[in-house]
Amino acid sequence: MLKETSKIGDVKKMPLEIGGLYLDGKKLTELNPAIRECKNLEILYLQQNKLNELPTWLGEFTQLKELYLGGNQLQQLTEELGQLTNLRILSLGGNPIESLPASIGELSALEILKVDDGRIKVLPIELGRLTTLKELDFFRNPITEFPEDLANLTKLTSLNVSQTQLSTFPSSICSLTALTNLSISSDQIKTVPPEINQLNNLRTLVLSGCPIDNLPDSIMELKELLEISLYETNVPAAVVDKFFDGMPTLEMISHPDNYKRR
Repeated sequence: MLKETSKIGDVKKMPLEIGGLYLDGKKLTELNPAIRECKNLEILYLQQNKLNELPTWLGEFTQLKELYLGGNQLQQLTEELGQLTNLRILSLGGNPIESLPASIGELSALEILKVDDGRIKVLPIELGRLTTLKELDFFRNPITEFPEDLANLTKLTSLNVSQTQLSTFPSSICSLTALTNLSISSDQIKTVPPEINQLNNLRTLVLSGCPIDNLPDSIMELKELLEISLYETNVPAAVVDKFFDGMPTLEMISHPDNYKRR
């Protein structure tokens, strides 16, 4: 049975027995070469350190299922990351990452990708190959476009593209019919497309931060929708009344001047 540890000493003594390595908050500027011998590693935590690059040998951990790298100083990722074909969770939040490698499209088992609080402007089209993805988080990145290829993410249930620089509400998002949670905002998004009614599994819709002044009537067709958030929008209080009264299954609308709850 594989063991878990937070000590490099254990890594040096029994590398092949280590399945989980927890090195959060160790002030690491680089990875100890001894870690490379942990060929059976399944979980690796390296959050809140001072890493500014990753070794290419990280791609040798072919059994790795979870990789947590949040809160470091990473600006880019090694292409060898694409060799982690058993990876299910990749957490990269809180890094000044400017781009994702094309090899990320090789992560065929990935279910959760978190890249919140980064500096990414362009999403690689290779993300559209991650057909097992269930959760995608690009909160607070200066993204300007949402690639049409991402419409292939048919298992995606949660998408966060809030506080981005999207120029419009991407129509391709309306093709992600498995979505149950959608958070989207940009100070340039002024309308919500009527095609949003295609998201018939949607339960939570966060539009806070979009300078919209209305909602399409087609939202009323979303019978599973439970919550709508409209903080920092231009939607009038009367519109809130209209949708809350017209959607009996809706549980809550968050609005600064007209908060509704059943």
